[in-house]
Amino acid sequence: MNGTLRKERISLLRRAVRIRRIQERTRDYALQYGHGISQISRCRVCERGRSDFDGNERVLQAAWKRQLPGSEVIGRDGTSYTVIYPGRPADGSGPDFRDAVMRGPNGQILRGDVEIHIRNSGWRAHRHHLDPRYNGVAFHVTGEPQGPLSGNGLSASTVSRRPLHLLVLSGSEKADPDLEQVPNVLPGVLSDGLTPEVLSEAGDQRFLSKSSGLSIMLRAQGGDQAVWSAVLDCLGYSRNRRGFRRVSSRLPWEALVRGMRAGVGASEALMWAGGFGPKPNDLLTGPSVRDAPDWTPGGRPDNRPERRLMAAAVLAERWNNDGPLNSVIDLVRNSSGPGELIDAFRVDEPRTNSVRSRALLGTGRAREITVNAILPLIHGWSLMVDRWDVSEKALILYRHHPKLPMNTVTREMVSLLKPGHGTLKIRSAREQQGLILMYRAMTAGPVYALPQTSDN
Repeated sequence: MNGTLRKERISLLRRAVRIRRIQERTRDYALQYGHGISQISRCRVCERGRSDFDGNERVLQAAWKRQLPGSEVIGRDGTSYTVIYPGRPADGSGPDFRDAVMRGPNGQILRGDVEIHIRNSGWRAHRHHLDPRYNGVAFHVTGEPQGPLSGNGLSASTVSRRPLHLLVLSGSEKADPDLEQVPNVLPGVLSDGLTPEVLSEAGDQRFLSKSSGLSIMLRAQGGDQAVWSAVLDCLGYSRNRRGFRRVSSRLPWEALVRGMRAGVGASEALMWAGGFGPKPNDLLTGPSVRDAPDWTPGGRPDNRPERRLMAAAVLAERWNNDGPLNSVIDLVRNSSGPGELIDAFRVDEPRTNSVRSRALLGTGRAREITVNAILPLIHGWSLMVDRWDVSEKALILYRHHPKLPMNTVTREMVSLLKPGHGTLKIRSAREQQGLILMYRAMTAGPVYALPQTSDN
């Protein structure tokens, strides 16, 4: 018994020492980076069953968020990395930061997502090495002091077995005074002459790029399926876009309309396609049917996949006679302004006891669909068939379209541009699309460049 008690006391003492070291390290980080901790969320995959050190990881996340361009971060092998852009905080499950840009030890520009843990072993302990949502991670940042790596640290890699760059936040990182703002780090991407006209021009470039990409989809999938796929893609937000893409391939438009004409309800068919119900008897989908999507939980209740699938069912019933392509062509041609087009994609929930519930597909999401799917797709179609009147109408509707709900990218760009331009007022969807184009240009570069040393 005495021996057992002695071992337990030694174990408790060792744990107390570890906790004390973590607390001291947390205090140092909090003094330097404490502001903004509440704005950073924890590791989303491991929110349940957390350890006693939850707050410390949030301090590390805040420390990373406040890295200035030019700050040097040390790799676990002793090499030096330079922060160009620390990335934007993610808004859903997956890595902590998206689209970070770093200069590696050999001067190469590196880009990828960032995941942050207290210890190196956190990567495998949280099973990120088995999660495809972390395939975009290039940098694993920890607060664990440099030293010999455990086996877990050595094997830090993605599902595709790509090794990660292993970085250590020491709390003593200093920024290069010549690199104060992201626009100065990436000359030519963001200039001091930023005006609404420049933003609008960038927005037009993004629109035309989307139009070209959707033209390829039109040729590959056909008009009706291209519209169906593009609209479903817009229903998923960032966290469930992959799931809605799976729905569009699991239940193509041709199979859905064939089922509806055989008496199958659109909502019944889509609930099956989303994995929320049995397959209707009269729904024929062919021999090679993909598995149901894996949905990411969380988010607002109004954005649940079931509600979005019910909204998609209403749209499918509206398009049943003429098909999605002809229906949206007529909408674009006959709309006197963006408002009419937006209203055509709103879906209200049926009244219950004479009380109107929240919309299945509200104005904000309807705006997203018109800007990111319908208008560029119809513009691309009209150029393919030489309907210049329709292409001009689509472009006019886009240029007069009201602002969309702000997302993480547009908010990040407004935040980055404020120091150099005062209060940046965004007036239209066109200007928002310009911000997104600039963000993509700013974070462009080699993807997933491998660590150069064998220690990583």
